[in-house]
Amino acid sequence: MSAVTAFELPVKTPLPQITMTPKILGPFELAVRWSGLDLSNSAVTRSGSWVKSICMILVCIVICLLMFLKSLMLMMDSAKPMTLEWVISCVWGFMALHGFASALCVVSWTRSRFLPQLQTTLSTLQNQQGPSCGLTDFASLYRRIVIGAALLITTWVLSSMKDRLFEGFQANSSEPFSIGYPVNLSTMYGLDPFVYLAVGISSSLAMTVYVLVYAHVNREWATFNEDLSNTLRLHQLAVRSFSLDFQ
Repeated sequence: MSAVTAFELPVKTPLPQITMTPKILGPFELAVRWSGLDLSNSAVTRSGSWVKSICMILVCIVICLLMFLKSLMLMMDSAKPMTLEWVISCVWGFMALHGFASALCVVSWTRSRFLPQLQTTLSTLQNQQGPSCGLTDFASLYRRIVIGAALLITTWVLSSMKDRLFEGFQANSSEPFSIGYPVNLSTMYGLDPFVYLAVGISSSLAMTVYVLVYAHVNREWATFNEDLSNTLRLHQLAVRSFSLDFQ
């Protein structure tokens, strides 16, 4: 019997898919999820329940509607035109309208699942570039976002209390001053602090998403340009070496 030698051809195993891109929102993903504006799981196929989907949509509608009504109330204030009170009311009204528009942006981004799709695209690009490309520390950017968001939200919360807390009239010298909060239409029947807080949060979230998307896309763009310049440099060196060999 003749021995048969088996030859095994080397088989190239596919390279593992390495997802190096961190989540675009990073630690702020939880803030978006609990803001009431996240509709990424509002579909019944994702939430698993009609009741859960309807509750998520209703909460989002109520938050956006309150911000829109508050912006209209501020811009339609009865203050005399061209006075300081009128200017302040218009400025706050436009800022509240900006918060309402920011909330709509966050709702649209989460409803269309824009961020997960962009995450997949960036991960694919980094898998093609290799594990050493595009690594950037976002810790400093996260700190600046937290500081900016805290200042913006604090400004809105304090503005909700401005001119709302008042000292009651002193009937006689034996009665102390009382501090109260008017519950009427101008304060949206006591909902003013919550509406202003929602405006500050929605504005902060929209700016956070915009800044982080820009940072991630700009990182990949810079990495691509760097890889392209390195490739051109190596190509020029190879051509120069080839020409020197024939001189």
